[in-house]
Amino acid sequence: MNPQDSNFFTLFGHLAVRLSNLESIVDHLLEDLIDQDSPVIGGLIISDVGFFKKLDLIKTLTEFQFALDDAGRDRILEVIKKIDELRTIRNEVIHGLWTINALDFAKGTVICEQTRWRKMKSQKQWTRYRRRLFSFVELNNYAEKAIYLCADVTNLINFVRSSKTTSKRVRKGSSQDK
Repeated sequence: MNPQDSNFFTLFGHLAVRLSNLESIVDHLLEDLIDQDSPVIGGLIISDVGFFKKLDLIKTLTEFQFALDDAGRDRILEVIKKIDELRTIRNEVIHGLWTINALDFAKGTVICEQTRWRKMKSQKQWTRYRRRLFSFVELNNYAEKAIYLCADVTNLINFVRSSKTTSKRVRKGSSQDK
């Protein structure tokens, strides 16, 4: 392996680990929203749920549980929106077909192809490949963004746990709690 290959694989590993950590910590947030007193219940429910659906569940549970706390609800939903934006990159990075070549590496770029079948919006045909050029700087920026989002989600977990005792959070299916 030459140094350029090593740089890419180091960067790719860094990004993959950060995205994995983000998904794991999102699981903890969702488990707390499902049943904070018994996280195993949430863990069992979401064990086979995809990342997109997990984010969707967080949105739904937040809308319900923080119906009486606009600021709390908005705080959670804002972070989830940022994670959802990064999720699309995560899918490309983790599920993409990477073209490893010295010419792109010398320019600090790499090509990733998506190989899932999709219908093209502008035409009535299906395609399998969609190419995207990533710069190494761009991939590093995504890794850094994932680090910050992990910290944001950790703060949300603490917020959700502390809000359990506040009067604004809806509990046990009742919006009558005051």
